[in-house]
Amino acid sequence: MNIKDYIIKAGTTGIRLSDALAEGLNLVAYAEPSKEPTEHLLKELLQSSEVIRNKKLGIVLITKGRNQTLNEVMAAFPDTVLIETDDISFAESLLDHFGLPSGSYPVLTLISKENNELKSLYRTSGYHVGSVDIMLGLI
Repeated sequence: MNIKDYIIKAGTTGIRLSDALAEGLNLVAYAEPSKEPTEHLLKELLQSSEVIRNKKLGIVLITKGRNQTLNEVMAAFPDTVLIETDDISFAESLLDHFGLPSGSYPVLTLISKENNELKSLYRTSGYHVGSVDIMLGLI
């Protein structure tokens, strides 16, 4: 599924999604640290860290703040692009585009970036045990 190149508002500036993505495959998530099911998703990322590194995925996390679990994810994946914002319009736009319920966070998608063309290869939201492993199994 093709997706548009969103602009994510962060502070007084905007960050273009395509600029945050690495060429190739990227795990992109909108998450709310300290809340469930975001904490579960972050722990799944940590549990799958070796596989994620071996598959050389880019990681972009858009969050409403930080906590210890997110800091552990950042330590496990030092090349992660972290965008901190209170603006949920990016997440809501993704949910709407994917036909998923509004407000069902976290939002997780696997995006392929090739020549600035963005395609979502996998997407889910809310509480889904094993969503990271399912996504990795598609690669």
